[in-house]
Amino acid sequence: VRTGNETKKTVNINLTNCNFDTTKATGRSGLIIMSKTNATVVLTDTNIKTLDVPAVQLKDSSNHQTMTVNGGKLDSVSTEYQKQPIKGYDAMIGNVAHRAFTQAARSVGKGETIKLLQNVSTGWVDVPTSCTIDGDGYTVKTDVGTATNNHTFVIKSNATDVTFKNMTIVHKRTGHAVRIIKPADVKLENVTIDATQATDAYTEGVITIDTTGTTNLTLDKVNVDMDTKGDAKDKYGAIIRTGVANTSKENTVTTPGQSGADEEE
Repeated sequence: VRTGNETKKTVNINLTNCNFDTTKATGRSGLIIMSKTNATVVLTDTNIKTLDVPAVQLKDSSNHQTMTVNGGKLDSVSTEYQKQPIKGYDAMIGNVAHRAFTQAARSVGKGETIKLLQNVSTGWVDVPTSCTIDGDGYTVKTDVGTATNNHTFVIKSNATDVTFKNMTIVHKRTGHAVRIIKPADVKLENVTIDATQATDAYTEGVITIDTTGTTNLTLDKVNVDMDTKGDAKDKYGAIIRTGVANTSKENTVTTPGQSGADEEE
């Protein structure tokens, strides 16, 4: 099944109790959503197996696309795609794949988990509610945005219990990799943060607690590499920083695992 890319279109694709096998052909997926297509896909008890390409591919197109998988199996003979037989969708919440990571972040419900499906390039991502963001070994790179849109994750007022795990954050802007603006329990587990690639002076905290009240920040197996970028050396930049406002804060930072930090001059 393939959507054409000649003109813009909106399509709804529903496959129920289907079996697609392309293992006798090279370069053939079961489903490809081409550019210029807005697609909502629902796969119910459908099996797709391919030889050397992903089972499902989404080409560059709108950010507002989803694929729901209800039962069945998506698979590829190729070891390259056995871990992830879906290509082009950034993240999954439950059984729903989202085209864009930011779309998944806006859609996540309280207590749910966003699981990355591929490496992601993004700008500012708001975390709107208590949830887990599981990188599943992939990388979130902050190379989209402007000088005023320069954080990676901002934990919002309703997000009182947030966990980031199993990811690398490549923070290429000058704001915060993680900014906490309301009291919360925040945990980073098995996370690496690369804060050496900013294009301007890095003067703030890689992880910043910028709120009154009580915040509990837990780091478990976290590694941070930070470059102060020349004229920022005499500023207040740090790996963990308790904000800039002259307000009373009560914060707790715990490091139960083996966390590490390297700073370059």
